[in-house]
Amino acid sequence: MPIAFDAEWRPRISHRMAARNVSGRMLILDPQIDRLMRLNSTGTCIWEWIAEDRCSLAELLERLVAQFEVERDQAQSDLLDYLEALIHEGLIDSPTAP
Repeated sequence: MPIAFDAEWRPRISHRMAARNVSGRMLILDPQIDRLMRLNSTGTCIWEWIAEDRCSLAELLERLVAQFEVERDQAQSDLLDYLEALIHEGLIDSPTAP
């Protein structure tokens, strides 16, 4: 079932994640399950915007459109899919988390 996102929602990185940018790619360690993930350059930008700037969903979308020169509708669809994947993997908290 798709997650309902509000434009003002500010994604939060899960408290258990450790992350570091290595050569332009974010490496994320989930120590609870000994899993290491590597994000691509777009995913790294989104992760940093969430972690450092505490961007809202609307702000993330605007930054994607400006940074990557993509159509707004495509950027929105891709961003929502990506955020759902991050939530599913436990990397960020869901919009319904306290």
